Amino acid sequence: MSVDFFQRISVRLARNAVLVAVLIGLLGAALQVMIDARTQVRQFQTQLDEIALVSGSSAQRAVYLLDNVLAEEVIRGLRNYRFLHQVSILDDRKNVLAAYAAAIQPSRTSSFTQWFLGGLSKEYQYPLVNPDNGNVEGTLILALDNDMAMAPFYGRALYIFLSGLVSNIFLALILLLLFNRLLTSPLTNIADQIGSVSQRKLGQRSIKHPLGHKRDELGFIVDSTNQFIEQVDSSQAKLKASELQLRVVVDSSPNLLFVLNNQHEIVFANQRMAEFYGTDIEGLIGQNYLELQQSLNLLEADRIADEVMRVLSHNERINHDSATLTDIYNVERTVQVTRIPFSFSGSTCVLSIAGDITDRVAAEAHVEHLAYYDTLTDLPNRNLILDRLEMDIRRAQRNGQYGAVMFVDIDDFKRINDTMGHSIGDQLLVVLSERMKVQMRSTDTLARVGGDEFVLSLPELSEQLEDAESKAAYLAEALNVRINVPIRIGEHEFRMSASIGIAIYSTQDESVEEMLRFADTAMYQAKRNGKHRHELFQLSMATEATRLVQLEHDLRQALLEDQFEVYLQPIVSQFDGALVSAEALLRWQHPTQGLLTPIHFINFLENSNMIHEVGQLVIDRVCQYLAADKIDHQLPDNLRISLNVSARELFHPDYVENVKATLFRYGLTGQRLEFEITEGVAIQNISDAIEIMRQLKSLGITFALDDFGTGYSSLSYLKQLPVDTVKIDKSFINDITHDNQDAALVACIMAIAQTLNLKTVAEGVEQLDQADWLRQYDGVCMQGYLYSKPIPMPEFHQKWKKASLPE
Repeated sequence: MSVDFFQRISVRLARNAVLVAVLIGLLGAALQVMIDARTQVRQFQTQLDEIALVSGSSAQRAVYLLDNVLAEEVIRGLRNYRFLHQVSILDDRKNVLAAYAAAIQPSRTSSFTQWFLGGLSKEYQYPLVNPDNGNVEGTLILALDNDMAMAPFYGRALYIFLSGLVSNIFLALILLLLFNRLLTSPLTNIADQIGSVSQRKLGQRSIKHPLGHKRDELGFIVDSTNQFIEQVDSSQAKLKASELQLRVVVDSSPNLLFVLNNQHEIVFANQRMAEFYGTDIEGLIGQNYLELQQSLNLLEADRIADEVMRVLSHNERINHDSATLTDIYNVERTVQVTRIPFSFSGSTCVLSIAGDITDRVAAEAHVEHLAYYDTLTDLPNRNLILDRLEMDIRRAQRNGQYGAVMFVDIDDFKRINDTMGHSIGDQLLVVLSERMKVQMRSTDTLARVGGDEFVLSLPELSEQLEDAESKAAYLAEALNVRINVPIRIGEHEFRMSASIGIAIYSTQDESVEEMLRFADTAMYQAKRNGKHRHELFQLSMATEATRLVQLEHDLRQALLEDQFEVYLQPIVSQFDGALVSAEALLRWQHPTQGLLTPIHFINFLENSNMIHEVGQLVIDRVCQYLAADKIDHQLPDNLRISLNVSARELFHPDYVENVKATLFRYGLTGQRLEFEITEGVAIQNISDAIEIMRQLKSLGITFALDDFGTGYSSLSYLKQLPVDTVKIDKSFINDITHDNQDAALVACIMAIAQTLNLKTVAEGVEQLDQADWLRQYDGVCMQGYLYSKPIPMPEFHQKWKKASLPE
C-alpha cells in the first residue's frame, strides 16, 4: 500500500503543528515587538529630554547674550544626533538665533513608521529658563526623524521573527520524524497487512501488531481489526453455506428461474432452466436468451423481448397466468410467468420465474370436463344442459322461434340393472347415447341427467307453435324407433324403449326449471299411459306440476315451523306380544290437510336435498327419546328403534360422521338404533353401501332389509349385505292364509333368513289368523295394526312402559 508523501498522517500532523507553532510564535513575537516598540519610543523620548537638558544651558546663554555664534555651536553639537533632522534656537521674541534642517530619507520601514507613530517626524519644544530669575528667555526646538529613531527597533524585530521562523521549521522537522516513527510507519504497516487480507485464505487473515505498539491505541486497532476479520470470516463462511443451501433450493425448484441483463444475456439460471433447454447451468450463462428462444419459436421470442423491454424501461412487473414456452425438444409447454425488475451484481436486470403448469392445465381441463360432462357417456351433464337450455330459451325469445325440451327416461332400465348387473346396464346406456346423438342437429344438445334419464334441447324448431309441436313429436317418435332397435351385448339381446316428455318453449318469459318440470311431468304421463311413447305437455298437466311446487313449498315451511312428528309402531314377540323393538315413522301435521302419512310426500322428499334435514330431524327425535328413557328406565332395557334411511342419506359423504355426532350429543351408543334400508337403496352402489354399513355397524347399529321379496334380485344380494334382520313386505302377509303362492314365498324367506342367521319381522300383520299362521315358524317378530298403529312418542311411552306391561 502506498500513500502520497504529503497525504501521510505524519506530514499532515507536522504541517498542522508547524502552522500552530508559527501562529503562536508570530503572536508571541508580535506581542514582544509591540512591547519593544513602546519601550523604544519611551527611550528616544527620554534621550531627547537628556539632550535638551545637556544642550539647554548653552542654548540659554546664547539666547541671554544673543550670541549667534554660541547658538551655532550648540546647533553643530546637536547635528551629531542623526535621528534629529531639524534643530532651532529661538529668543523670547521667537526670532531664530540659529537653526538646522535636513530632509527625511525614505526607507523600507517608512510606511510602517508613519502608520505606527502617526508620522515620520515629531517636534519637541523645550523652554530655555534663566536659572537665576526663572524667566523663559527662549525656546529649543528638536524635530525627531521617527523612522531613524526606530531603526534599532526594526532590527531587533526582524531578528525576533526570523529566529522564531527557523525554530518552528526545525520543530516541524523533528515532529515529522517523530510522527513518522511513532505513528505513520506502524499505521502503514497495519494498512499494508489489511490490504493483503482479501488475498489470504479464511482462517489465515489476522494481522500482526507493530513492534512496541501491542498495548497502545495502535494495538487496540489491530485487535479490533482482527476481531472484525474473524467476524467477517465467520459471516463469509455462513454466507457461503447459505449460498450453497440457497443454490440447492433454487435448483430444486420446479420453476424455471433465470436473470437477464439489458443485453438479454443469461446471467443466472437454475437447474430446471438448464434441463428445459437440454444443457447445464454453465452452458446457459452468457447466452443470449432471445436468440436461444428464437431458434425454438420466433413468436414466443418476440413476446419475451417485448416483456423484457417493458420491465427494464418502465420498471414494471409483468404476470402471465398462462403463456406458451417451447422447450429444447420442441414441446410446447404451458407456463405461468412472472417478470420482475431485479438488481443483479449492481446492474438492472430482469428476474423471470416460469412455472410449468402444463399438467395442471390439463388436469383442470379434465376436471372442468368432468364438471360438465357425464363420465360414462361423455354427454353433457345436468350442469351443462341447464346452461345450454337457458341460452336456447333466451335465443328463442329473441328470434321469435319455438323450441322444445325432451325428457327421456329408458323404460324398465332398473330391472335390467338389477337382473343383469350394472356393467351390462352401463354398456346399454353408452349404446343408447350414441344412437340418440346420431339423430341430433348441430344446434341440439343431448345430456344425461340421471341413471337412465336424458334431456334433449331442440332450439328454433319453427315460428309456428303447431309446426314446432309437430316437429318435436316426429323427432321423439324417430328417437324411440332408434332406441327400440335390438342391442346385443355379449350373449344377451335387449330391445329397449323410452318414455319421452316434450315441453315447448316459446317467446314467453319461461325459466329452465319450469321447462324441465313440464317435460318431466309429460314424461311421467307417458309412463302412466303405457310407456314406449311420447307425450306433449298440456296445460292440464300443469296441475300436477303446480302440486309439486306447492308440495315443495309446504315441506320447506314444515321444516321451518316444526310440523313433522315422529310416531312409533311396536314390533312384538310372536308368542306373548312382548315389546321387542319399535319402528320410527314420520308424520306431517299439515296446517290445512291434517295428519299426513309418508305416502303423500316421501317420494318427493327422497328426491330432494330436504331429505337430509328431515332424516336428521328423525334421528334427533329418536335419540332424544332414548336418552330420556336412559334416565328413567321406563321402557324395556336395550330397546332398539329402527329408522328408515333413504339412498340420498346413506350415500351422503358426511352421513356416518353426522350419526356419530348425534349419538355423542345424546350420550348413546349405536346398540339402541337399527337402520332400515330397501334393497333398491343397497344395490345402487353395493360396494359403497357395504362399506358405509360396516362403519355404522362398528358403532353398534344394526341393519334391517325392508320390503324384502319385492325386488328382482334379493337373494343374490342378501348374502353380501351385512344386515341383521329381514322384514317381509306387507303385500306377502296379506294373503298368506288363503294364497298358497304367498304362503310358500313367506316360508321360503323365513327359511333363508334362518339359514343366514338373520332375524325376521313380518310387516302388516292385521288379522289374528295371520299371526297364528306365522307362529308355526320360530323367531318371527310381528308388526302391524293387530298389535298397534303407529302412535305419538308420549302415547307409546305410556302404553309400553314397564309399569303398564302385563305381569
